[in-house]
Amino acid sequence: MNEKILKRNVEVKDFYYVYLKTLNGHLGLTNRELDVLVEFCKYQASYITEDKTDLEVSKYVFSTGVRQLIRETLQISPFNLNNIIKVLRKKSIFL
Repeated sequence: MNEKILKRNVEVKDFYYVYLKTLNGHLGLTNRELDVLVEFCKYQASYITEDKTDLEVSKYVFSTGVRQLIRETLQISPFNLNNIIKVLRKKSIFL
């Protein structure tokens, strides 16, 4: 079997969007769900360090402050963000 390696130059700020957009054929996310997932990934990546546990990172990423920043960035209501998070949990994207 021949394997193909696809390479693409991407700016750091666009990495999560491009990466998740590539995987979206398997994930089956809407554009809005994809946007929310990208924002959560950005905040998670900015907070991860060797001395933080997964639980600490999760508490930060899903905190009220981060959710508010994501809502402001994407210009969506708290109700819509909570519904999208619920859908992402149902699709096993968030555990």
